[in-house]
Amino acid sequence: MGRHAPKEDGMKRVAIGCGIMLAIFLVLIGLAAGVGRYRSSVKRGSWLEATFEGPYLEYRPTSLMAALLLQDRLLLREITGALDRAAEDPKIAGLVVRIDDLKTGWAQTEEIRDHIIAFRKSGKRAVCYLETAGEFSSGNLEYYLASGFDKIYLGPSGDINLVGLMAQSMFLRGTLDLLGIYPDMEHIGDYKTAMNFWTEKSFTPAHREMYQNLIESIEKTLVAGVAQGRKLREAEVRALFRKAPFLGKEALQAKLVDGVKYRDQVYEELKRPGQRKLETVRLERYLKAAGAQATGRNMLAVVYGVGAVLRGKSEFGTDGTQTMGSDTVSRAFREAAEDDAIKAIVFRVDSPGGSYIASDIIWREVARAREKKPVVVSMSDLAGSGGYFVAMPATEIVAHPATLTASIGVLGGKLDVRGFYNKIGVTKDHVSLEPYADMFFDYQRFTPQQKLAQWRFLNRVYDDFSRKAAQGRHMKWEDVDRIGRGRVWTGADAKRLGLVDHLGGMDVAIARAKDLAKIPASENVRMRFYPSEKTLWQALTSRDEDGVALSAGRSVRRIAALLGRMMAAAEARGSDSVLEMSEVPEIR
Repeated sequence: MGRHAPKEDGMKRVAIGCGIMLAIFLVLIGLAAGVGRYRSSVKRGSWLEATFEGPYLEYRPTSLMAALLLQDRLLLREITGALDRAAEDPKIAGLVVRIDDLKTGWAQTEEIRDHIIAFRKSGKRAVCYLETAGEFSSGNLEYYLASGFDKIYLGPSGDINLVGLMAQSMFLRGTLDLLGIYPDMEHIGDYKTAMNFWTEKSFTPAHREMYQNLIESIEKTLVAGVAQGRKLREAEVRALFRKAPFLGKEALQAKLVDGVKYRDQVYEELKRPGQRKLETVRLERYLKAAGAQATGRNMLAVVYGVGAVLRGKSEFGTDGTQTMGSDTVSRAFREAAEDDAIKAIVFRVDSPGGSYIASDIIWREVARAREKKPVVVSMSDLAGSGGYFVAMPATEIVAHPATLTASIGVLGGKLDVRGFYNKIGVTKDHVSLEPYADMFFDYQRFTPQQKLAQWRFLNRVYDDFSRKAAQGRHMKWEDVDRIGRGRVWTGADAKRLGLVDHLGGMDVAIARAKDLAKIPASENVRMRFYPSEKTLWQALTSRDEDGVALSAGRSVRRIAALLGRMMAAAEARGSDSVLEMSEVPEIR
């Protein structure tokens, strides 16, 4: 074996060298393309053209491999920023967008829609084209976004599937029974339903009640938006749900669209008299055009906390999967809090929760930062359980009406796979000296003594969570407990219950941060983002937080570690993710 080691090392060096050379080549191509796009000017009278589909990232990948593979993925703030800039740009005549099957959540869709409406207030037209709103599927989300435009055009073969909302969930208990696997799990709060995925075969009464409330709340947002956008009464919109789905001509008769046309016909209609073709500039290219930089005297920090809450560093997978690492986010808060140039901090959260310990570490740093300067949380699609825990000490919390948040509860347990192993001829045995040594052994259920220990831990976590929520929200513990018990609320309901302060997106959170820091509302403040923004070249040549040069090999190991963590979660769900949100409802 020793004789082959130098040869193997040499092969590894060659492979890594080839990977780096390929990366440099791709970066240079990207830079060349970027320079070309940057130099090309935007012609006066151009329409800003875009396709809205998603998913959209909250911040740029910080690792080399993710930066390479996701370089074409737009940020949410890039889309909203381009819309805001185009509204004030005298060269832009209007906005024309094709809405495809959306891969965004309701809150991100609300945020984009709000900026479209703001664009229209500039006096410029906003037109959207739908090939279809749902192809043998729900089109509620796509049509909700479309309702923010002046005009909606539908393709001749398309439909408007404005059918009303449905929430669904999958259950594995029947499968586990067939495999001989027993879910030995507990939770505090009837509405803490993440364990139901493993322990039930259908909705429990509390689970059904919570989902019913969620779709009723989000449907109010949908109905109000469609009614406002299409100049209908809300009762008329609800009546349309019972008549859907709508074929093209039926949608036109119902005043849901303004025309049934192909895309080229829509563009032909938008041309000025005598114009050979509609002059357009793609949103991606428009972003590259030189724009006015923020020149304000003051600076805000924006800290991103995206993905499952885990101890250690934040991770960014090559598929866009992210984690909120306690080390990374805590360091960002310490740096932003100690920097006198930064007057306030906006904490952007999009997380279903996760580790209690990691959540508590971040909670502490948010609380410490608040002692020095205002901290305003902006909730995206999700901020539940641990995602709400980290937000609680903020000065103020801003959420979208359709954000899924709260879930103040706790869960834990393990899967006893002894029956499954026996079915396939695998057996296990063990030796232990103490009564708790085999507590997390996957070949048996908890003993009564171990079950008591598990409950003691869960009660401790719930008490800490709920009391910190009461402290942060200036509420009585009894009131937090009444609306807690693991229940997920929409942002609209959370505002009514006192769990958040304002409704809106990042623009509202930034406005609140400026106000709390006594910065004039009109000032174009500078922004510092955490994690810090990196170009592809910087990602290639920089060192990570441990001072180790990034390489293809390290990126692969990080991806493997993330997959391993996901597999571990399947084996012992809840072992460290006790502040995990009830499974994220699929509401369409």
